[in-house]
Amino acid sequence: MSEDYTYLTPTMIRDYLFCPRIFYYKYVMKIQEPITEMMKDGKIKYEKFREKGKYQITLLGQKKVKPDRILYSQEVYSQKYNLYGIIDIIYWIRGKGYIVDIKDSDTRQIIRDHLYQAVAYSIMAEETFKTSIHEVQLYYIRSGKWITRRVTSNLRKFINRVLGNINRILYDNYIPTIKSSKKCSSCWYRKICSSSISKENREKRKVRRKILKL
Repeated sequence: MSEDYTYLTPTMIRDYLFCPRIFYYKYVMKIQEPITEMMKDGKIKYEKFREKGKYQITLLGQKKVKPDRILYSQEVYSQKYNLYGIIDIIYWIRGKGYIVDIKDSDTRQIIRDHLYQAVAYSIMAEETFKTSIHEVQLYYIRSGKWITRRVTSNLRKFINRVLGNINRILYDNYIPTIKSSKKCSSCWYRKICSSSISKENREKRKVRRKILKL
């Protein structure tokens, strides 16, 4: 069983959606992927870009908006969902709130786990600021691509289900099954998963042999 977490984070949601088994390795088994130079470089570029955006009239120097109010790097929380995080940007226009989440990526299409991570930020922002979040916006630095999505009731319900699954892994000794995909070939955890699959297969064969002997 995992240690008790004071709160859950949008990063946990992103990791779970990317791969539930990786989530289990990171947060229950405490097996962390080593930080590479590429990761360090990406983080430095991200911080410089976000800091630079604070001093430009247009949003991050890219999107022309005239917000009534804009805040950077704001802590947000939700007691209802036991969530905590720091939003890159939140701004309001005529009473409607907008979340901006910055990503160091060259993609031009929305990434599923990024979207739900941003929706989690919107849920926390609504509770923290007692406001209504109309839309989440993802900005991919390297491609310069802006992607926007309305925050719908279906998106909120999905986050609720994901949080339930996360809590099941953290506190109920649930180990997610391994599902192979194209992502596995470049995943740092693939050797651990391969070992786990071999062990699970050996156990299944033992059970089948016992059944045949009955």
